[in-house]
Amino acid sequence: MLERRAHPRSLTLKTGKIVPAGEDRDIACAILEISEGGACILVSDPADVPQTFLLKFDRTRTICACKRVWTKGNRIGLSFIRQPQAPGGARHD
Repeated sequence: MLERRAHPRSLTLKTGKIVPAGEDRDIACAILEISEGGACILVSDPADVPQTFLLKFDRTRTICACKRVWTKGNRIGLSFIRQPQAPGGARHD
């Protein structure tokens, strides 16, 4: 299989919320893999996830702007538009 990622991903199992811009709702997700440049998440309905959104990590409250890159079933590959930022500005995942 051809590897097209710029950064290798590490397996993880974290929970988070997808926050669509301009909407007063969030979508629960599981973060399955993460790297410097992006992540792979699992959602119940990929049709609910917009092209760009904020991703909030539940435990650390880290927030990052993301862009949807691919979808396969309920998995979504995303790239970080801005690197994750923990509350107070420190980088953290």
